[in-house]
Amino acid sequence: MAVEEKHVKKCVQDLPINKEAGGLSRDQFGNLLAGFRRKLGTSTSLAAELWAIRDRLQLATNLNLHGKLIVECDSEVAREKIGQ
Repeated sequence: MAVEEKHVKKCVQDLPINKEAGGLSRDQFGNLLAGFRRKLGTSTSLAAELWAIRDRLQLATNLNLHGKLIVECDSEVAREKIGQ
């Protein structure tokens, strides 16, 4: 639990610098379906995490992926923001 709390504090106190958001989408067998990348400019890690989640959901929609979608995110703060 201490490691998780340390990570959350790091995201909240993150200094705004040039960031990018991106990721890969794979099928249930691990085969690459598509990738995405977005330059954010001056931003925070939390903003980058949220953009990556948004872009991954948009990509899933564009690929007509209907069914179980798993989006992984290591930021507890981002997960809390989405849950609000």
